[in-house]
Amino acid sequence: MFQAIMSARCGRSEDARPHPKVGALVVRQGSVVGTAYRGELAAGEHAEFTLLQKKVPTEDLGGTTLFTTLEPCTTRNHPKKPCVEWILERGIHTVFVGMLDPNPQVYEQGVRRLRNAGISVDFFPADCREMMRSDNDAFIEQFKASPDLTGKVSFNFTHNEGKFTLGHGELTFQTRWSNASNSRIHVYTGGN
Repeated sequence: MFQAIMSARCGRSEDARPHPKVGALVVRQGSVVGTAYRGELAAGEHAEFTLLQKKVPTEDLGGTTLFTTLEPCTTRNHPKKPCVEWILERGIHTVFVGMLDPNPQVYEQGVRRLRNAGISVDFFPADCREMMRSDNDAFIEQFKASPDLTGKVSFNFTHNEGKFTLGHGELTFQTRWSNASNSRIHVYTGGN
């Protein structure tokens, strides 16, 4: 896990926007098969993609363990495939995740997709997760709610399974939205 974190710290952003520092490492029976970080071989390429498709493209990864510092993505712009799909295709058995992706379009979706496919998913210990959060402050910050207690918010209710957190700090609450018809939507309170 520490080696994945050290690799993540080498990550390169492709532009001025905040991007996560991500490292990925595949292990078989205690031996490292390969390691990669975001932007290592080409700008914007995810660590898991670089590792699985460019650094060990022909290696049999059946039964291996992947350590990734950020929850694997579940959406990419066409023709790119999400990292979750690369993991599934390569037959990886276990995935350890350093931190959940704060992007509401990905948050918990990668973990859920892997578990639904029968892959064992666990998390780095608390001290390692804290290192990842600290290393990715700018990336995380862009997804936090505004500290303003009044105002407007806009979002696409069809993303993130309709779940959105509103507010700031101790004054946050969960909302859930769904389509009611072509001209109406539902907002749920108290879970239903």
